[in-house]
Amino acid sequence: MVAISVTVFHHVHETGEATVELGYATRSMKETLTDAVNWLKEQGRI
Repeated sequence: MVAISVTVFHHVHETGEATVELGYATRSMKETLTDAVNWLKEQGRI
């Protein structure tokens, strides 16, 4: 059995420098979880 645990902390992180210097971009939680579930299915874990 595979369990996915998501913990949400109410922290604000400044990403301005990472965005400019590294091209960092955040993704929505929905997109991230959808990708994770699809990957787990492809791996035969769920």
